[in-house]
Amino acid sequence: MQTPVLKNQLMTLACTAVNENGDGICRTPEGFVIFCRGLLPGESASMRIIKVTSGYAIARLAGEVDNTSPLRRPPACPYVAKGCGGCAFPHVTPKGQSELARSRVVDCLSRIGGFPETEIDALAEPCASPGSSAGQQYRNKTVYPFFCVDGELCAGFYARASHRPIVFDPGVPCLHENPLSARVRETILAAARRCGYTAYDETAAAGLLRHLTLRISDHLGKLMAIVTATQNRLPKESEFVAEVTAALPELDSLWLNTNRSTGSAILGPEFRLLSGKPELECRLHTAAFRISPASFFQVSTAGAELLYDTVAEFAALSGGETVLDLYCGAGTIGLYLLDRFRSVEPAAFAGDPPALTGIEIVPDAVDNARRNAELNSISRCQFIAGDVPAIIGGLSPGTPDLVIIDPPRKGTDNTLLAALDRLSPARIVYVSCNPATLARDLKVLCAGGNYRITRIRPVNMFPDTGHIETVVLLIRE
Repeated sequence: MQTPVLKNQLMTLACTAVNENGDGICRTPEGFVIFCRGLLPGESASMRIIKVTSGYAIARLAGEVDNTSPLRRPPACPYVAKGCGGCAFPHVTPKGQSELARSRVVDCLSRIGGFPETEIDALAEPCASPGSSAGQQYRNKTVYPFFCVDGELCAGFYARASHRPIVFDPGVPCLHENPLSARVRETILAAARRCGYTAYDETAAAGLLRHLTLRISDHLGKLMAIVTATQNRLPKESEFVAEVTAALPELDSLWLNTNRSTGSAILGPEFRLLSGKPELECRLHTAAFRISPASFFQVSTAGAELLYDTVAEFAALSGGETVLDLYCGAGTIGLYLLDRFRSVEPAAFAGDPPALTGIEIVPDAVDNARRNAELNSISRCQFIAGDVPAIIGGLSPGTPDLVIIDPPRKGTDNTLLAALDRLSPARIVYVSCNPATLARDLKVLCAGGNYRITRIRPVNMFPDTGHIETVVLLIRE
């Protein structure tokens, strides 16, 4: 069937919705979908078709926007005009971002999950956000690619959907870059220039420096820096390390990571500690976690605290419960819940605190979880390494009072959902970073009538981006 649009064709269309990438969703009179960057619901504009596929087309604005949305604002970040691809919604007000995020969750649950839209709309709470002060400069982890511009070593971000460099100007940070990250980036870049280091060129497969990864402990003011290079030893290494560590007293550890691959992977398999401690201690409220260079940790500290506080609120622990934490990673959610229970409501239980079992397929993450439990002096917990569906399939029905499930972006599968239904916990708190796979999984969990959705709260952890977390509470009927 021939598509109703042609490349380079000019059209004027109205936008009805947006996707997570910040693209306005428009439709031709025939219903053919066209994505137009930067257009918001209720707006219309002239657009030029730049790509056509059998199922959709991509357009670029070719004129002024009509019926300007009240959600629109001028972008505050100086790098948006240069084409930086780090944010999807810099042109949308904070309130507008929350409204769009909530709408996206409601749409996915009704359209993909098959739940009545009126029912989901009534259950979906306003989108939670860390707030304007915590929402800016929120990144506790930032990855900067190195590149060469006009013969000079630089670091910054890439333009959207490309490897065109967006160079950061000295003293002008990204809007969401931690001020400490900006200072460390400029310090390490200056030292690398003085040592004569080159940037890796993907086309030529030559050069030394590939990426700089910075991880910051917001509450403690310390950081870890990881320099990724194509060699396992840097030229003038002692000189480089001495200059960087002398200039940065906040630097807890400096690592060299070696990545010899020709692909786009940021980190390679080899790590060598150049200076300082092997792990960075980070805190979420009073809970402490030690982070190694390759460990996962939420990118926004304030956002993680908000998300985990939502999980704690939905979990409503009162003492003595058994809690099963699936896809537990380094134990952050489960240990945070037990720590908050202990520190915020120490008199809420008469007897034992909740007991936690975490299951995770990555053995290194499980080892990390066990050490984090010791770090927080939490004893009523265990962490098991193995396949999640296989392990819970061997548990007795009714064993846990509460199950927390925080799967990867692809969601989980029917094998686990069937095992979870057979286990029949009284409550399930599902934490999702993808509304589409969340809707698909909830459809399966609720299909037999055993579970009912009682609360839905979207959480906007990363302002200006299209990322949205959703916490859902299910009660067994």
